Amino acid sequence: MPLTAHPVQAEILVVDDDPASLDLLSHLLKQAGHRIRAAPSPELALQSALSFPPELIILDVRMPGMDGFEVARQLKQDARTTHVPIIFISGQTDVADRVMGFDMGGVDFIIKPFQRDEILARVHTHLMLHRALDEIGTQNKALEARILERTADLIRERDLARCYVEDAPVGIFIADAGGRYLDVNPAGCELVRYSREELLSMSIGDLAPHGDRPAHLGLFAGFMQQGGGSNELSLRQKNGTEILVSLKTVVLTDKRVMGFCSDITERRRAELQAIARAQELDLALKQLHSLSAHMHDSIEKERLAIASDIHDQIGASLTGANLLLNQLNRLAPNMPQAGREVLTQVQEIVSQTLVSSRGVYTRLRPPMLNDLGLVETCRWYLRDWAEKSGIKVKRSHFRLPDEPPESIRLDVFRILQELLTNVARHSSATDVSVTLTQGRNYVLLKVKDNGQGFDAERMHEGFGLRGIRGRLNRHNGSMQLEKASPGMAVSVQIPLHNGEVK
Repeated sequence: MPLTAHPVQAEILVVDDDPASLDLLSHLLKQAGHRIRAAPSPELALQSALSFPPELIILDVRMPGMDGFEVARQLKQDARTTHVPIIFISGQTDVADRVMGFDMGGVDFIIKPFQRDEILARVHTHLMLHRALDEIGTQNKALEARILERTADLIRERDLARCYVEDAPVGIFIADAGGRYLDVNPAGCELVRYSREELLSMSIGDLAPHGDRPAHLGLFAGFMQQGGGSNELSLRQKNGTEILVSLKTVVLTDKRVMGFCSDITERRRAELQAIARAQELDLALKQLHSLSAHMHDSIEKERLAIASDIHDQIGASLTGANLLLNQLNRLAPNMPQAGREVLTQVQEIVSQTLVSSRGVYTRLRPPMLNDLGLVETCRWYLRDWAEKSGIKVKRSHFRLPDEPPESIRLDVFRILQELLTNVARHSSATDVSVTLTQGRNYVLLKVKDNGQGFDAERMHEGFGLRGIRGRLNRHNGSMQLEKASPGMAVSVQIPLHNGEVK
């Protein structure tokens, strides 16, 4: 599924000492339309980048001799490449490496093995951000040039003008109580494209677009009664063009009205464009959520297919082999001792493999999720996880009066797996508490450990939590991270009817 109707194409330098990884990443990016320069060593990468700076660099962290952090440091110190965004890639999940990567000026950090859609999305995002920053810089320079030019114009006009009104950059006019113009500055004349002499023979209503004259006169009368005010209104220029202006007025002591007006046509157009862009971004976000849900569904289907193959093919084959070995054992009573020992070893290997295959099948798609329900499946998994991880389950509480829909059961189970995996890998915890309860119209899962705690900023960068958020988005669910004493607690709420939690 394409992330945008207009893919970003750029020249990218890929640096990796692993030929297979370098070829795979280069091929993937070439398929997306990018121009790739592949560098199998840090030295070649520096020479290539400094000679012809690319638009983006994807840099492996672990390389012999000079690692990726040193390459990044040298690139950031050189004026030719200091602006080039760097995405680090690594097979290590060490938090310190990620922190070092961002300290070295990296814009992102991707853990191997990477997913095609993920890395294309990240490359696309950082290319868009880089180009947007370049565009902003260009616009700022142009704006500075325009400001300098306008400032010089104002200085020249001020030198010739005899009063502040003549020098003002906004339109200023003075009108009598009946709305007839008594004086207008040059900016006001420029605003409506009339000369000063022409405007002095006109009144407020003469600049109103066709059909708006009564409204303009009513607005002016209101200003007279209230002592002034502000509003936005349309004016008709001499050539018939309508513009939108911001008008502020004050009633002077002699009942004359002084008004200040500026053209906000372009600003309003920009605001409307910004609203349109926001709507486009909202649509893109919804599409990303849909893509995430589709990816999770595809993964679950693939897991189910693999589990079925293991159960139906490998499991059946191993069971058959075990039966044949038992039959062979019975049919060969006079088999030499050495042969019988080999036969016994083969039987043990087949039996162990059969048990292992059943374990893999169960972890891929626990059949008990549909047979016994979510609570019993979570209890089984928690016992199995505690045995394998060596982390004690201090407390567990599971209570669901009603069995949730299948999609929620599966996602709650996968979220529990991911949270417990994070505890085992990163927390250095010795015990964990798990609760699964049901509220008025939601399911609440909470996992708390006594580990080393967490950095909220870095936790939100983890792929595991991103995967959890992807599952939650499809149900309009929410996740909350809390610091505990010691350790951390993660609470997940999923509405039972895909609505707001009450």
